[in-house]
Amino acid sequence: DELKEAIQALKGNEDKIRCVLNKADRVGIQELMRVYGALLWSLGKVVNTPEVMRIFIGSFWEESYHRSELAELFDRERSSLIEDIKDLPQNSNIRKINEFAKRLRHVKVHSTVCDALRNKFSMLSMQSNANQQEAMLRPEQLRQTFNKLAKLHGIHIGDFPQPEEFRSTVEEIELKLWELPRLQSGYVEAMDKLLTDEMP
Repeated sequence: DELKEAIQALKGNEDKIRCVLNKADRVGIQELMRVYGALLWSLGKVVNTPEVMRIFIGSFWEESYHRSELAELFDRERSSLIEDIKDLPQNSNIRKINEFAKRLRHVKVHSTVCDALRNKFSMLSMQSNANQQEAMLRPEQLRQTFNKLAKLHGIHIGDFPQPEEFRSTVEEIELKLWELPRLQSGYVEAMDKLLTDEMP
């Protein structure tokens, strides 16, 4: 639970975390594998990253290893960690680009969703705009809208928010969808061009 709370406090910065299994020379190979597997399993449940987190294994101090069976592995792990730390400035630029691309995809998703919902309002409806919006924000209706937009604009369905979360946010900020301006022509295409052609 403490590990979970600590990592959740770093939410959004998971790619910056480096996990080190220190004092690994104090246990035998079999016990080390059990500890490594348990740690990897625990991290997999609390770290929200597409790839399994790398765990550096070793005994990171200047003293000689207590057990020498895995000395070669520990030396390689130490070198890998040092190289990883040296690459941090370059990785920082990559993280900034990835974060910008992620935010741009979110902008694309939310702008297309809001525009699609705004266009559903009908002046001929017997219902008020508020009632029409309430019907549109039902989770099952939002799922249908998200699926249609995913196919129409080539957006991965995983980039869309959870329907319940989207509805909750709209209600919390008291957003009146029918008052939003229409999405300008070429807006989505410009974002696609930026994502596919102009970003490094």
